[in-house]
Amino acid sequence: MLLTYPALIYFTAREEDSRYFVHFPDFENSATQGRTISEAMSNASEYLGMMAASLIEEGETLPKASAINDLTLEEDFPFKDDEDTASEYNLNQSFKSMVMVDVEHYLDATKLVKK
Repeated sequence: MLLTYPALIYFTAREEDSRYFVHFPDFENSATQGRTISEAMSNASEYLGMMAASLIEEGETLPKASAINDLTLEEDFPFKDDEDTASEYNLNQSFKSMVMVDVEHYLDATKLVKK
């Protein structure tokens, strides 16, 4: 089962460690990161798969995916009310993207196999 959700990817250019922070606005308190765009997107797909599989296995309903064009980097920024944290991110180098995952790869991934 393929799932696709929008993600907001925020760039932080710290002297010691630049990163891309990936936020899924449709899932409460959900995020991942990576040092490069490729790593961040790969981690985002994996995180989405694990999150969705967990909800499915617990009998929860998956949230409806937001329309990506209804989201904004500024208004949906998870740290917009925290000035210290918000100042670390460069919105000019941040972007929106859809993240896709085949959740079948993550279902039953934590069950032990008896041999």
